[in-house]
Amino acid sequence: MNLLFAESWISFLGGEDMSLIDRLEHGRRSCAHEGAGEAAPLLATTEVGLLAAAGQMNRATSLVGARAVANVLAGLVALRRGDRGSAEARTLTALTDLVEVGFIPAAVDALEVLAIVHVAKRDLVDAARLAGAASSQRRASGITRTMLETATRQDIAALAAHDDADVHAAWADGESAPIRDVIAHAARSRGAQRRATTGWAAVTPTEPRVAELAANGLSNNEIARRLFVTTETVKTHLGHLYSKIGVPNRAALAAALHGMQTPPTT
Repeated sequence: MNLLFAESWISFLGGEDMSLIDRLEHGRRSCAHEGAGEAAPLLATTEVGLLAAAGQMNRATSLVGARAVANVLAGLVALRRGDRGSAEARTLTALTDLVEVGFIPAAVDALEVLAIVHVAKRDLVDAARLAGAASSQRRASGITRTMLETATRQDIAALAAHDDADVHAAWADGESAPIRDVIAHAARSRGAQRRATTGWAAVTPTEPRVAELAANGLSNNEIARRLFVTTETVKTHLGHLYSKIGVPNRAALAAALHGMQTPPTT
């Protein structure tokens, strides 16, 4: 396999592009068929790079999407087997790839699978944020059904019906934040051995925007209208900000925000 990997790039640099790509595809499929699945991702990554370099963007995108969808399915299987770490890692990687290549229905599946991974970890706040992002993508794209909808429906419905204010605020956060911000937040949450609970490092994707609007003098109603959330969600965000930043009110929050050299991001 390593020889095929090396030959691929050497031959491509020598001008033998598409024939080498075809060999890589054959090798990748053979690996999967012969039980050497661990070699397939490296061959697939090489194939994607060569396809892109050769201007074959449709084939490259399709391969990335197919690989990512397989990872979402593998993540769901790992979760059902109780391997939450593998489920989270594979689904998060797949989600990033799916958003990059524009496979939105499969990205919705990935968001919802990742949400129920967080439910299994008893992290309902991050679970709700991911489910909210999936809900937003469904509405924006007009998606009515997805491949894994049946497998995730019960857990997602339970999150939507949850009566905890923090869970409601996180769902609204996920719905209003850009999807890449939600993914980045999920990646940081997974990567940190111990998640920050105080300071600007602890804020969620929407909280810096709430802080900025509050610091500029907007009322809760005005912030709610600007972010398309309820006033209760704004109150929850502000309460979290006061606690995380260690300030008692809006004036102190504004002073803390304006005293920073760079604005907080997530």
